[in-house]
Amino acid sequence: MTLWLQGTDASKQMRAQLQATFSAEQVSLDIVPFVREMGDVSNGVASPTEQLQFIFRPSDASLQMFSGQSEKKVISFVCKPWEKQKWWSIY
Repeated sequence: MTLWLQGTDASKQMRAQLQATFSAEQVSLDIVPFVREMGDVSNGVASPTEQLQFIFRPSDASLQMFSGQSEKKVISFVCKPWEKQKWWSIY
């Protein structure tokens, strides 16, 4: 569990529960945020709709990000091998 931080709304604080799992096929990181009113001393309330999950698969060098809980949105990133090139060809 992370420390409490001030949220984008100045009247709220946020922290996250982090859970990572490792296997030979993939690495998974789950982030569940908790929110509470500023000055509250409770553990806060979980926000499953703001939940994030990251899954990295070394076999195809891909990273997927899932957001939300019921209607998951998926963003996929694919790594490509690094190639040395002249610095001016980047622009």
